[in-house]
Amino acid sequence: MQEEEFDVLNRDGSPALQRLPRSVVHAEGHWHRSVHVWIVDEKEGTLLLQMRAPDKDTFPNRLDVSAAGHIAAGEGSWDTALRELEEELGVELDDRGASVKVYSREESALLHVAQPLRLLFTAESENQGETPAHGKFVDRELQDVYLLVTREALDLSKLKLQQSEVLGVRFLPWTQYRDALCAGDEAFVPRPAEYARRFFKILHEQTNLKS
Repeated sequence: MQEEEFDVLNRDGSPALQRLPRSVVHAEGHWHRSVHVWIVDEKEGTLLLQMRAPDKDTFPNRLDVSAAGHIAAGEGSWDTALRELEEELGVELDDRGASVKVYSREESALLHVAQPLRLLFTAESENQGETPAHGKFVDRELQDVYLLVTREALDLSKLKLQQSEVLGVRFLPWTQYRDALCAGDEAFVPRPAEYARRFFKILHEQTNLKS
């Protein structure tokens, strides 16, 4: 399989007019763009988290955002967000992000939406580390952060997970996730302080989640 390519960016988000393979981008620390999609259950005040697969090139076996992915060369942010939801979780949205269909291998079901999918903000993220499978990495991303608020929880047994990306999924109270990030809990993929501050402020002020 041909390795995916990313559009290389300058730190301010402007195009550097270069496309490079994923492995090179992560090895050399080039800026590139990705999407984060958070699914929140309004009724219970919980976030859907995924456990990253063990062979991921960054932060394997850690709990992370509901769905996420790099924006491939030539692709748009919104389309990537919709694609990653469907590929990683089997959750399909319409083009407006307002109608949610959850797929399993046997059936599909509609889910009631409290707030349609929307872009919250874009955050800078710089992480580095090393994995046994891929060696050292320097991951510099501009992350487009999206939020989808549902009126009830997804039935996790009905999700169709992408095994190459997602080991499993679970719900966690959003306040518990916030506290774990603040404590630097290594069970979770770290988030930049400004990302976390803005995200949790929005959850507190612009949703009806329990606190």
